Amino acid sequence: MRKASGSEGLPTTDGLPSHPVWMPLASLAWEGKVRQRGVGSSSTPQHRSSSQRLSSSQRLSSSQRLSSSQVSPPLSVSPPLSVSPPLRSLLLSASLLLSGLSSSQRLSSSQVSPPLSMAAAVSKEGLVIPLIDYAKFVDGTPSERAATADSILKGFQTAGFIYLKNHSIPADVLAHTFARSADFFDQPLDDKLKLGWTTAAANRGYSSPGREKVTQLKDGKDVDNLRNAAPDLKESYEMGRDSNAQFANPWPGEEGKLKGFRADMKDFFDRCKSMHQEVMRAIGLGMGLGEDFFNTFVDVGDNTLRLLHYPAVKADVFRINPGQVRAGEHSDYGSITLLFQDSRGGLQVKSPTGHFVDATPIEGTVVVNAGDLLARWSNDTIKSTVHRVVEPPQKEGVEYPPRYSIAYFCNPNFACHIETLPGTYASEAEKKYEGINSGQYLIQRLTATY
Repeated sequence: MRKASGSEGLPTTDGLPSHPVWMPLASLAWEGKVRQRGVGSSSTPQHRSSSQRLSSSQRLSSSQRLSSSQVSPPLSVSPPLSVSPPLRSLLLSASLLLSGLSSSQRLSSSQVSPPLSMAAAVSKEGLVIPLIDYAKFVDGTPSERAATADSILKGFQTAGFIYLKNHSIPADVLAHTFARSADFFDQPLDDKLKLGWTTAAANRGYSSPGREKVTQLKDGKDVDNLRNAAPDLKESYEMGRDSNAQFANPWPGEEGKLKGFRADMKDFFDRCKSMHQEVMRAIGLGMGLGEDFFNTFVDVGDNTLRLLHYPAVKADVFRINPGQVRAGEHSDYGSITLLFQDSRGGLQVKSPTGHFVDATPIEGTVVVNAGDLLARWSNDTIKSTVHRVVEPPQKEGVEYPPRYSIAYFCNPNFACHIETLPGTYASEAEKKYEGINSGQYLIQRLTATY
């Protein structure tokens, strides 16, 4: 395990790491300007409710965050053209709302094509993951918001993944959160184990390397065998909403480098919660259900913030064991996931041809993917796509460097009963799934993972 100080630690400048890994894919506007549209900022769009905004006491102080001058400028990438959604997309949305159509007359998610003029973050092996300017939904005109919502929905229907640029998490907040993640994982192992993950119902705390095995396998014995043969090479720390009276977050002590850690994580959790609500509004608008359709399903914030550290590993580990990966192939369990990557790479998404394709990091973006529960909710008109984390492309040396990422797993409120969404079926017989309680569903899935 890495230590908190000494020659093994990362070099720092003014208390903030300066290694290239600490240039997370920051939320930067194109043309080199930092967008400060974070939750609670003066430019927060009027269509957000007051309950979705952060108070000034929830924001990071200026001494806790990186200034824009400390953040690397965005890559030189041209933004996609702003165009109206194709007529095909409009016809699809209309067809989903006509309850009289038969299943043979309606399009499934496998038949939906992405808009031809949409910029692509990934395009290979039949997998097209769109790159979407999220500012046009948050701050745009009604027509821009409708077009962006349509693009978001189509991305989830065709690839299950989208990249969002110009999102609402400020660059300095994101960089600071990555730095705090390193502070946590730099603790001695014994200190981290005191905060250990306990139950699927709580889903909070620290998991050491090999504890979790993400996989598509359902049989417990098969999962155990795979865990022994090729354990996931990562450690993680999970946090839920801090207002949950039944399950408290196991916070580390506030001494030394971890001073203010709890406040920083709560701030980031709330920012991601607001972004989750925004994306669900876009999905509701794109599906023709209305922006407010999901509001009462996602207002509580029964979500999980996960800090992930993939330690440095000898290259021989992957050569000796061909089945070894940093995180096994899996789909996510909830509604959507917000993934913030560092610059190392390693995320791969399974294409329609069955091959895994690199989801290369793009600076200034957040990767968003649909989960199994949203696919179920949408009667499989939205895809939950299998993905994994492998060793990144090796440049030099005999050791793969560490990788850090931050995932925010979004779920419907645990008390909600999830029934097939209107407009995704023509008759009761066409519903693929029975109704299910959101919280019980998640517990079932997590129990098989640990």
